Amino acid sequence: ESLEAAERLDAVVLDKTGTITQGRFLLRDWIGDDQLKPIVASMERGAQHPIARALAQGDVGHTVEHIEHHTGLGVTARAQGHEISVGSTSLMTSRGIDIPHWAIESAAQARAAGQTAILVERDHSVQALAILGDAAREDAQASIAELRDLGWTPSVLSGDAPQTVAAIANAVGIEIAQGDALPEDKQDYIDRLGAQGPTVMVGDGVNDAAALASATVGVAVSGGAEASMAAADVYLGRPGLAPLVDLARTSRSTISRIRVCLGLAVSYNLSAATLTLLGLMSPIVAAIIMPASSLTVLAIALGAGKPSNRSNEAKATSEPTS
Repeated sequence: ESLEAAERLDAVVLDKTGTITQGRFLLRDWIGDDQLKPIVASMERGAQHPIARALAQGDVGHTVEHIEHHTGLGVTARAQGHEISVGSTSLMTSRGIDIPHWAIESAAQARAAGQTAILVERDHSVQALAILGDAAREDAQASIAELRDLGWTPSVLSGDAPQTVAAIANAVGIEIAQGDALPEDKQDYIDRLGAQGPTVMVGDGVNDAAALASATVGVAVSGGAEASMAAADVYLGRPGLAPLVDLARTSRSTISRIRVCLGLAVSYNLSAATLTLLGLMSPIVAAIIMPASSLTVLAIALGAGKPSNRSNEAKATSEPTS
């Protein structure tokens, strides 16, 4: 079913972090109070998001309480008698926290360079800024170009800041990019796009699960969260976007072969039945050459081959994957 749907797709929406990018954030810079570093690391300890894993590096010996994760925004907690928030501008705004000019400028510069800026607030005052870098996958640009050649229109949909999303999208050759998208925003975007035609959503995180389930074909990338794999129709067995190109090519090749096989089978039966009714073919002869029809169809199916020498890159799932 997924291969049939993929054969008629024309729009592909990709998450940024872990899908287009490698999903391995590194702390490039820390601006502000260094004493907040180990507290932030303790808050992010155990979280699965790539940003959280990057921030959790180093000393995590501090005791934090009342940890609350805000999906797509960040995390809040209490440590050393202080209220601490770590996350995006949207998280700070939702908590009524003013962002100082120095943080706004530094964050803007980081986002323009395709990096991610994470604000750190203590007691309703932004006191630090973490700058994280995540490079695009090596095969991203070439894979996007191949998908476009196959007729798919790519776009990026991410919860990161619009400037960061736009910079990464531009680097891999994608013109349509949208940032600051919460999980419900992603689902709404896919629903609207799906109303115009078949759509594929590609993602790796919990934030993408609802959108993956809403898409005509949901594709979970290798190494993604279990929630994304359970919600998707297809998962990619190898990191990168090259397997997504294989999915596009395999779907077309498979459906084309199915049509040829069905056409041959119908043509054979119609021809043989007609000749038999006209007395031009003995039923015994028809019965003898019947296996030839089956063998021909089987040979065509087995001869379909693969679009490349990469095997088992994309696998269809009929039930949640653990």
